[in-house]
Amino acid sequence: MEHSNAVAQAPKGRSEEAEDSRPALGASFHSPAVLIVDDDPDITTALLDLLVHEGYHVSAANSCEEALQSTDHVSYDAVLLDIGLPDGEGLWLLHHLQSGHPTMPVIMLSASTSLRQQRDSLSQGAFSYLSKPYDRDMLREVLRQAMVRIYP
Repeated sequence: MEHSNAVAQAPKGRSEEAEDSRPALGASFHSPAVLIVDDDPDITTALLDLLVHEGYHVSAANSCEEALQSTDHVSYDAVLLDIGLPDGEGLWLLHHLQSGHPTMPVIMLSASTSLRQQRDSLSQGAFSYLSKPYDRDMLREVLRQAMVRIYP
């Protein structure tokens, strides 16, 4: 695993890139870029490690402001977005991400199992909604589906 500073990253964020492994994405040779937006460092680290192992280029932000700054400088293929962030709600950030990047899949992550929150996220354009603790296989599959949508 190689640490890379080649992408814009949040001050407390991490960015890592797998050396040569890539997810199966048809004929694409592009290493998909994923932004993790979560203020819990343990969850961020676990997601980072999982996604780097899967071949994704990964960056992390721990607030709405850091995520917006990062998406202004880097073109991400998908975002994993926590609902509760220290400087705002994930649904607010979802709206802004969808406005600026309408084709970028945003996968919501939340410790809440509220059906209303899930429904609101999906009706506002989220690609998917996963509850924490997330199932690693389910997350892999949802990201694979998001990548297939982008790179058929």
